[in-house]
Amino acid sequence: MSKTLKMKFKNEIKQWYEMVSNTCGSFLFYEKFGFKFLYKYLRMRYLLTNKLTMPFLEYRVTTKCTLQCRECNHLMPYYSEEAHVKPVSFSDFKQDIDKFLKGVDLIYYFQFVGGETLLVKDLPEMIEYASGKNQLQHIVVITNGTLLPSKKLISAMKKVKRLHVTISNYKGNKDLAEKLKTDELTKILKENNIRYFLHPEDTVWTKSQVLTETYKKDPDIAKENYNRCGLKTCHNICCGKFHLCSMSVFLQRNKPDFEFEQDEIIEIRNGNTLSKNLFRFFDKSYYNFCSHCDFSRTNEFIMPAQQL
Repeated sequence: MSKTLKMKFKNEIKQWYEMVSNTCGSFLFYEKFGFKFLYKYLRMRYLLTNKLTMPFLEYRVTTKCTLQCRECNHLMPYYSEEAHVKPVSFSDFKQDIDKFLKGVDLIYYFQFVGGETLLVKDLPEMIEYASGKNQLQHIVVITNGTLLPSKKLISAMKKVKRLHVTISNYKGNKDLAEKLKTDELTKILKENNIRYFLHPEDTVWTKSQVLTETYKKDPDIAKENYNRCGLKTCHNICCGKFHLCSMSVFLQRNKPDFEFEQDEIIEIRNGNTLSKNLFRFFDKSYYNFCSHCDFSRTNEFIMPAQQL
């Protein structure tokens, strides 16, 4: 493992270990002894398997959403209709997960993400299948609190002890009062003993243009943006492709003429070299497409979920 890869791995594991501790709570045996023990345990597994542990992975089940948030850091309102990811089928999810898990040792924090995840009718089957994969250490479902889970989804979630639901809290935005079902949702989850984390009501968002109007390949800008970015550890699988972040997903789907550098997106449905490709991917000190993103260059905070 190179110095660059080792440093990334340590920093990302620490970030998501702290996220687990602050949201769903640490309950895996190796988490109970603190971060240093966790890191040494995962390093030992790497030496034995010669495969990476993914600290964090989002599986994008759709880009369709029930809200149109102006400053959405996944850029959902700005997808063209042709570029949108329609709700993923169980068969596609199974194919992607089976392929990806052959190339890694563990996925520490695995998250279903949208758009709005509760729009996806096959989500219960996806959760049940994911729960049978011991390589997925923590399983998380993200929702914006505008929809309530079906009986089938509740049944699937309550069976999985290592699952929790993370709920965006937009109560501070009074314009959304009629759309939000946050209180009813948390009541349902409590009644069914499904663990959840509700973000604080005073949560704020960062205002950002996010994508520059013009793109110039500039390694210095790319490196600066990457080093400052808070989304660079939010790795994605979308439609059979592995991406650094949600910005990469947006560019690849909405701007077909955009040219990514070699190894900046990994095809996971074809071939048997995923493990090697992931080592090459994470051994980069920056990614050229980061020149196109301004997300890291803002420090202005705003009310969340302001609608277009």
